[in-house]
Parts: sequence; C-alpha cells; structure tokens
Amino acid sequence: MGYFDKIRERFKKTDIKGSSEPLHNTQDLPLDHQLTFRRDTEENWSFKDNRIYLNNEDIEDVLEEESNNIRFQSAVTDAISEYKEYVRLKGGKNTDKFFVRAESILDRILCNMKRIYDEKMGGVSLRFGDGAYLLNNLDIRRVIALYNVRPTEKARKFLDGLKTKLALILVNRNGSPGFERLNKVVKELYAEVDTVLHNRAPIDIHRLPVNSRDRTA
Repeated sequence: MGYFDKIRERFKKTDIKGSSEPLHNTQDLPLDHQLTFRRDTEENWSFKDNRIYLNNEDIEDVLEEESNNIRFQSAVTDAISEYKEYVRLKGGKNTDKFFVRAESILDRILCNMKRIYDEKMGGVSLRFGDGAYLLNNLDIRRVIALYNVRPTEKARKFLDGLKTKLALILVNRNGSPGFERLNKVVKELYAEVDTVLHNRAPIDIHRLPVNSRDRTA
C-alpha cells in the first residue's frame, strides 16, 4: 500500500480524531522552530520552508491527490484547526507565516468543497491556482485569448456558454468570507468574458440571404 493510500485509510478509519496524548502534557516545553505537532502515533505535523507537512509530505500535495474526497477534506480541516490552536496555546515568536499558510489551506479546502458541491448540484465547477482559472477543466483566460486571435461565431457561442456558467456560480451565494473571495474571482472572470464578447464581433457572421427579386434582377 502506497503512502497516500495509508493516509487515506488512516483518515477513513479515524476521521482524524484527537490525539491520544493530552496537549497539556507538553505545554512546559518550548515550541521548536518547525512547530512540530503530534496528534497521534501516525500523525506528525510540522512547518518547514513556509509549508505545512503531514509525516514529511506536503499536505497541499496530499489534498490535491484527494481533491474529490469530501471526507478527507473535512478531516484535514479538523486537523489544521487543531494544529492552529496548538501553536496558539504554546505561544512563541515568528509564527505569523504559519498562521497565514494554515488559513490559506483552510480557504483552499473551502473553495474545493464548494466546487464539489457545485459539481453535484449544478454541473459547474471552478478551480484556480498558479494564475490559471479552470471552469469545468477549461482554462477560461486561454479560451478568451484564443477568441481574441480568431473570433469566430462558433467560438463566440462557446465563450458565451462559459459566461452563463460563471453566472450560475454567482447565483449560488454564501455568506462566509471564503465564498465571498471566490465570488470576487468569478465576478472578475465574468467581466473579462463579457468585455471581450462586447468588443470583438465574430469574423464569420452569416449574411442574410438576398431575396428572390435581387437574384433575378
């Protein structure tokens, strides 16, 4: 069984329950530079080079492997929340970067779970990272760029369909800060698509056929 499989199986069995060792047993010890946190015998969390690791594996890589597993995403949310509380209670200097990374991971999980919800409820999914925005696995800005190069009527209809799907995401609103940030991204993409559709007419618009009198003249 591979390492990721062991983690999946572990989370499936335990649902990431709390550590068998109370946190107060180690409160008299200083917080090490890697902010090590042991939840149980098989979960060792650490913070190195501005990344959070579970058993020396970047947790964001593990989350990518389990991007469609709601149970796993929820379990990691619980673990990161406990990790944050542990670091907060232990205190210590130079922990700001840790909390920023932890919040970033929680935001990512929130957006991913919304994507899973949207896929199940409306058939529309949005993923983003490293400057790319994928709507149902299509890079929206690449589609816009291709339309700018060759604005055909067929490409326009396709881009208009993407605009409609973005609108569906905006309709599905939620009051939490994470969803508000996601909606901000969607609004920006919607505006970009709307602008290019407004400013670039297709180059192959079908002309109306001449009437029979014109043909016989």
